[in-house]
Amino acid sequence: MSEHSSEAAHEKRIDLETRQVFAEAFALVVPFMNPDGSWVSEVDEVLAYQAMCARFPDLTEMRQFAVLTRIVMVRASGRQSVAV
Repeated sequence: MSEHSSEAAHEKRIDLETRQVFAEAFALVVPFMNPDGSWVSEVDEVLAYQAMCARFPDLTEMRQFAVLTRIVMVRASGRQSVAV
């Protein structure tokens, strides 16, 4: 078993690429949101998505959507930041 697969076996979250960009994406997107996790406006939601696309062009649209959705859920839970 390779070192990478051994690390993955110990990690519950298997999508390590998306996990690695999440903290940076969180910091990028939070300014477009209210503290309760809602978007400041529909325009801000679009701007946040565009910022994600520009910053992480290698992520598929599905992964970008998944990251944005998770950021909304984390903010709605009251968390103001995330740990890597």
